[in-house]
Amino acid sequence: MSHLAVTDVGEGPVVVLLHAFPIHRAMWDPIVEELAGAGWRVLAPDLPGFGASPVPAASQGEPSVDAMAKTVWAELDARDIDQVVVAGLSMGGYVAMAMIRQAPERIAALVLLDTKATGDSEEARSNRLQIAADVLAQGSNHPLLSPLVANLTSEVTKRIRPDVVAMVDEWVMSNSPEGIAWAQRAMADRVDSRSALSEFPRPVLLIVGTDDIVSPMSDQQVMLDVLPRGEIMVIPGAGHLTAVESPQRVTNAMLRFLTQLRPPFENG
Repeated sequence: MSHLAVTDVGEGPVVVLLHAFPIHRAMWDPIVEELAGAGWRVLAPDLPGFGASPVPAASQGEPSVDAMAKTVWAELDARDIDQVVVAGLSMGGYVAMAMIRQAPERIAALVLLDTKATGDSEEARSNRLQIAADVLAQGSNHPLLSPLVANLTSEVTKRIRPDVVAMVDEWVMSNSPEGIAWAQRAMADRVDSRSALSEFPRPVLLIVGTDDIVSPMSDQQVMLDVLPRGEIMVIPGAGHLTAVESPQRVTNAMLRFLTQLRPPFENG
């Protein structure tokens, strides 16, 4: 199993931050610093095939979100970490939900940002597989830049923070086409996670941008309807990448949530 490149800073109870497709762990940098400063140990891995983490070898099996989750667990095991809070945005949310399916007893709480519990429609699955084929055929991530990446940020962000849009484009292009294709194939075949969420007894915070057109409010309501202990925070003016577009609002929401659960978490 491939090792992941991981940012690991701070001391205290552990929060794992899982990044979105098609970027990497740098999206979490401002939030990592604040959570660590507030007394948390924060781990932010590059998921398989992204950033500095290698693309899984063909010998490791077919691409899958479950395989991503197992790789994250392996990194935690290597650090002798048992209990964690897991936060995942978009693809990172899919991985977080796979981690619940694999070891729910090890997850003290969950933060799901701009993601969904349902699997892909046949059309969405076909689009993913086509993008995977296109980036490999061209040897470039340019097929992602329009329209897929254009949908990641809100019109508000595009208008008032063009630097954020440029940064996202740069992150996208820094990843390998092989890693992009592997992840698209993995997400295309992911399973529905509503049952796993319905059986998860611990606190869950949903965070979503008001202008998220990729995982809109209707997808959040599907999760709220099945979660035993779910709550939601809506980030005004943000699109699909809330943690990048409004990092301070997301940090504040996460810290409020984490502070509420911290004493029982620390006591096991």
